[in-house]
Amino acid sequence: MVKPTADQLNGQAWELLTAQDEKLRDAKRALPLAREAVKLSEEKEGHILDTLALALHENGELAEAARYAKLAAEKSPGREEIAKRAKDYEEELAKAKR
Repeated sequence: MVKPTADQLNGQAWELLTAQDEKLRDAKRALPLAREAVKLSEEKEGHILDTLALALHENGELAEAARYAKLAAEKSPGREEIAKRAKDYEEELAKAKR
C-alpha cells in the first residue's frame, strides 16, 4: 500500500476545512491529516503549515494555531493570505489573553 504524500494529506485537510458546501466541512477530521502532512514535510512547507494553523484554529486551539500561522508566514514570503491569517490569529490570541 502506498502511503499518501504530505501534499495529498494537506489537500484532503484543506478540502475538509474549506469546502463550499458547509455540510462537507469537518475540522475534527482535518486536524490529524494536517498534523501528519506537517510531519511528513518536516515543517518546511508554508502552505502545509498554514493548513495546520487553520485546522487548529477551527478546533479552538488558538495559541497553537497562532504559532503555526506565524511559522507558515515566515516560510511563505509574498503569500499575503497566509500573512494575513497569521496576523489575525495573533490579534485574536492577544484579545483572548486580556
